[in-house]
Amino acid sequence: MESIPTLIGKEVDSAQTSPTVASSRSASFVRGGESTFDTSRSLSFSDCTAELGEHDHRSSCEVMSRLRLHAGVTQLPHPEKGDHGGEDSFFVCSDGTSVGVADGVSEWGLRFGVNPRGFADELMQGACKEAQHAMQSAHALTSEIRALRILSAGFDNVEAFGAATALVATLDAEGSKLGVANLGDSGLRQLRRSSSTRQTAVVGCTAEQLHGFNQPFQLTHLPKPADFPKLYAEGKAALVQAVKRCRPQKFDAPCDAEQYSFQVQEGDLIILASDGVFDNLHDSDICAIVDRAAYGADGETLDPECIARAIAEAAASRSKDGHADTPFSQYAREAGFEYVGGIQDDITVIAAWIAS
Repeated sequence: MESIPTLIGKEVDSAQTSPTVASSRSASFVRGGESTFDTSRSLSFSDCTAELGEHDHRSSCEVMSRLRLHAGVTQLPHPEKGDHGGEDSFFVCSDGTSVGVADGVSEWGLRFGVNPRGFADELMQGACKEAQHAMQSAHALTSEIRALRILSAGFDNVEAFGAATALVATLDAEGSKLGVANLGDSGLRQLRRSSSTRQTAVVGCTAEQLHGFNQPFQLTHLPKPADFPKLYAEGKAALVQAVKRCRPQKFDAPCDAEQYSFQVQEGDLIILASDGVFDNLHDSDICAIVDRAAYGADGETLDPECIARAIAEAAASRSKDGHADTPFSQYAREAGFEYVGGIQDDITVIAAWIAS
């Protein structure tokens, strides 16, 4: 009996793995090359702007007394997915209160001919719209509950079929705490530079949510019987048949997301990224990149867009190194698999200064 996979692993080049690892994964997209994607498009929802699939994006928040997120974004799609911009999505709220990333599950494209990015885009669009509403109407909520509400509203907005991991971060009404709702294997790092050593360190972080090795939690939207005729007409019979054979199971939901609350201060740097970054770069790598790319000669903070680009390019370079000791290769060995080197994937990085 076949079921729609709720636990989809990453795409891995079989040449880099043992036969056991290769046989447990789907067909690989992993071949050389690197590309940059820039659609130069945005979608606006009231006062909140969702930037979906744009290469380098900067969202400058208004000068306010409260702390806000001053963000820049870079996306580098998997080399085999440059024609459609990859399967990651994100949003940056124009009022500087909220940001998020989502990573569409490739299996939906490989097996069913469904664009995985459609689900991720709609998830982020709905989250962005709710983020502005939540900040205006729910001041009594804690930041982590606000983040969960934003993620839930984003999922409620989805009409496209598919699956994605997702992470949402939002400031509280006072701008002193950053709440996070994370479902899956994207991640967030809160970085702070020591005034004495002039070195950056991680002072707050999220953890991956996994059912097992290479099996992240993910939100899923399946078609219902009423959708079957249209799907047949679109040539998606494989999806219909898989759903019909799908055994009863519990799918991951927004309420399964892990929630966090981080106390922030002006000058902190928040890094949100899809697993294409955290599978290839250690936290120490990210801190070293930030020390080089985030501060001027006089210690002034530099454009977050440049920081996001530096991290993304470093992750893309490491992903092609077949001999690197990466976080993913370490996880694989801990799980009993033979794997060495980086792993190519879509890469999305949001870098955001905490600033007034």
